[in-house]
Amino acid sequence: MMVLWKISLNITISFLLFYSPRIIYASDSGDDDDGSDSGDDDFFNFDEEGAIWSDYSIYPKKCLNFNNEDTIVFEMFGKNHKSCSKKSLGTYKATLYDFVKAYTTQAEDDADANGQGFEVSEEAMDLLECQGDYYDDNGGVVYHKVACGNTGKAFKVATYSDEYCTVLSNQQKNMNIDLSTLRISYDICKSCVQQQNDDEQGYYNRYYTNENSRLCSATWNYKAECNGKCKKLARNSSESKSTFSTTGKFFLFVFSILG
Repeated sequence: MMVLWKISLNITISFLLFYSPRIIYASDSGDDDDGSDSGDDDFFNFDEEGAIWSDYSIYPKKCLNFNNEDTIVFEMFGKNHKSCSKKSLGTYKATLYDFVKAYTTQAEDDADANGQGFEVSEEAMDLLECQGDYYDDNGGVVYHKVACGNTGKAFKVATYSDEYCTVLSNQQKNMNIDLSTLRISYDICKSCVQQQNDDEQGYYNRYYTNENSRLCSATWNYKAECNGKCKKLARNSSESKSTFSTTGKFFLFVFSILG
């Protein structure tokens, strides 16, 4: 009996020593502290095998409409990436909804950790999904949704004729909705987490910010392949808009000599 008890004790100790819990990247399970439902539980409720994002960075490249879907193309970089100059983990795309929701949620987390105020416009967030609360000049229902802007580095509210927001309407409405809180820093190497120096909130910052990045974990979870055509479109957007044409280069050369 004693032998069996010792064997059972050894098995229990071994299990406790070698058991490694899975990190769940999710918002608070339940309501926020103020009693309001965050609405993020389903979106962020997925498992990630022990990923610690403090060494990783993300590089948003462009917002583009690809295969009739608005997406954000981004590149992910691993440890020792030297400001996103090496250690690329690949170029991917995520739907505009998934990427913007993850990006803005992370911005709110970072602001809270630093004692700063940042609140995303609920009206703008609602328009990440197709809305049909407006009418055209003929009294028919039209639909609106946040879409990629013409530059590929900004957003706009587009008008659609179908309930799934896939067919652009001939009557584009100016909704006068502020989308500034949905801002994304393109062509900038962004750390997946913010480095915190607040000793009093050291544990909080390490656990909720420095280890768990809702931005990078969500975009990595919801990512899709960015194929050759997708990468080409993203590269075209990253080229400098100030590049001179052949004629422009000629006159620049002449003017430099005259000068």
